Amino acid sequence: ILFHHSQQTNRILNYNAIRALPDSMGSMTKLSYFEMTVSKLKTFPDTFAAGSLANSLKWMRISEDSNLTSLPSNFGSLTSLTYLQLGGSSDLYSPMNKLPDSFVNLKNLNTFSIGYNYFSSIPSVVTQLPSLVSL
Repeated sequence: ILFHHSQQTNRILNYNAIRALPDSMGSMTKLSYFEMTVSKLKTFPDTFAAGSLANSLKWMRISEDSNLTSLPSNFGSLTSLTYLQLGGSSDLYSPMNKLPDSFVNLKNLNTFSIGYNYFSSIPSVVTQLPSLVSL
């Protein structure tokens, strides 16, 4: 069981074969730090940013993942997020090349890393983030 306790504050899931996250992850009320590297994750469930997690998650790193294709359309609901790293590695580029429109709602995001992706330019939604100090 990966997510059995709604009071958990940190979750690190590195070097795994996880392809999907459970829908119940969005209901975690205390999770503030989430890290998942070298996995087979393709996308997040729509419920990821819909529940209590939207108000608690502050730091998120999804990297060295060559399978992540998209973020849920409501990803911008994670309004407490201050740090976000999305990307592949120098050997494995992530196929992600687009951010959802709701990304502009991440008003507290101050650090965003999108290295080793297939973005051809900086997404326009990134330029609308008022707290962003590091890209």
